[in-house]
This record gives sequence, structure tokens and C-alpha cells, in this order.
Amino acid sequence: MSFRFALPIAAALTLCAGAAFAHPHVVSSTPAKDAQVSASPKVVRIKFNEAPSAAFSDIAVKDASGKAVKVGKTGIDKADKTALTADVAQTLAPGVYTVDWKASGSDTHKVTGTYSFTVK
Repeated sequence: MSFRFALPIAAALTLCAGAAFAHPHVVSSTPAKDAQVSASPKVVRIKFNEAPSAAFSDIAVKDASGKAVKVGKTGIDKADKTALTADVAQTLAPGVYTVDWKASGSDTHKVTGTYSFTVK
């Protein structure tokens, strides 16, 4: 392969690799994945490696039977623009809960995830 063709291919691969790393990735969450908490959380907070777009992001919580738990509107944490939050609007009874989230970063590509925690 000549240099004339290799350079554009290398440049295209570099741009594609950069775009793949532009998506938001979870850094931490509260309650944490697989955590056992002693009391019902008042908020679900998910921190990302970059600031998500509030308009295209969401947090939902379900109980063990799949029933939706009432949570407030998903928003950006005022103290940390890389974190999404949603207030838990009801007291959670002991049991396993699932958090489903979606987030969109600066490239507008949506990523999704799910994790569980247990209230003792």
C-alpha cells in the first residue's frame, strides 16, 4: 500500500476511534451497582466521564416486579455537570430495585445501562 493511500486511511481510523470515545461512560453511581443500602435513597445519582445532555437523558427505577417507582424529573447535578440525578419521590420498601438510565453526550449518541441495588 502506498503512502498516498495509507495516510487518509489512518486519518479516518483516528477520527472514528475518537468518536467512539466521545460517548458518556458511567464513572460511579449512588446507590452503587449491587449495593445494599440500609435506608431508602432520596436520590439516584449517576456520574459520567463527560457532561450528559439533560434533554436526551433519563433515569427510571423499578421494583423487583418491574413496577415503576416514582422519581422526579431527571436533571443535571448543579454541583457537578457530569452527573445526572433523579429524586426518589417515595420511600422504597426492602427489596431489589433496578435503575435504567440513558444518556447522550456531546456527540448526541445515546448510551443506556441498567444496574440493581438492594434496600435492606
